[in-house]
Amino acid sequence: MVSTQEYHSNGKLLLTGEYLVLKGAKALALPLKYGQDMSISPVQKSKEILWRTYVKNRLWFEATFDQELNIIDTTLTIVARKLQKILRTSLELNGLKAQAITGNQVTSNINFDIEWGFGSSSSLLSNIGYWLKVSPFQLQFETSNGSGYDIAAARSEKPIVYSLKAEKPVIKEAAFNPSFKEHIYFVYLGKKQRSEESVARFNQNHISRQAVEEVSEITEKAIHASSLKEFNDLLIRHNDILSEILNQQAPGKVFFNDFEGVIKPLGAWGGDFIMATSHEGADYVRGYFSDKNYSPLFSYKELVK
Repeated sequence: MVSTQEYHSNGKLLLTGEYLVLKGAKALALPLKYGQDMSISPVQKSKEILWRTYVKNRLWFEATFDQELNIIDTTLTIVARKLQKILRTSLELNGLKAQAITGNQVTSNINFDIEWGFGSSSSLLSNIGYWLKVSPFQLQFETSNGSGYDIAAARSEKPIVYSLKAEKPVIKEAAFNPSFKEHIYFVYLGKKQRSEESVARFNQNHISRQAVEEVSEITEKAIHASSLKEFNDLLIRHNDILSEILNQQAPGKVFFNDFEGVIKPLGAWGGDFIMATSHEGADYVRGYFSDKNYSPLFSYKELVK
């Protein structure tokens, strides 16, 4: 009897290099304690794929595919079509026919709110890559317009520096373990951004080589920052560079101009998580964002692997 196959991939956050990582900038990415598990078990006498995705142990999506990966039925058509594309692309990359994976029940469990932008898609691609023995980077580049940093974080146990060189991923372990991490927090703004749409808009901007090189330098310096002040100065400069490119004020200046510290957007600007750093204590930071009805809020240690 064939045993159940089980895989896990991490969620992610991008501390530096948002958008510009697509143009070759070095970016600092963090693997999270949250992630996605996937199990595959054979179903006797079945020629179908039964797929269920749970979010925090509650059924979120269900679909049945036939032996040609046509959708028989589903609870969310748009999700089923995206999954169908990923599975068909995986099989093409591996030179397999759909029958190679039918007759299985696949169960995914995402242990974070999918609105948070922690990487429900990238952790899925990573797990499917494990299962079907294909490169998750190739799989992502074939099915989306992302940089691939989230795939790298999905498979890392430590912070990484990620960049693209000649459109190929370059991944290096980052010695990022700040002595001031008790002053770093992550806050959800409550307006999830669609990454592919944000990337498409960004690609319409002119990006100077100088901006790419300066953000790469900021990434390297941030990893080795010896004080919160040094780290904050780098974050402020990073915000200024992206603000000029995007022709958009950083969220910290718009919504949190009275915050005693520094606010930096993470990932697509406008609604996903922000990083908040402050010399003030945890009570101040938690109270500040609670008063403005922003939640959840995580400390560095609560969130980062």
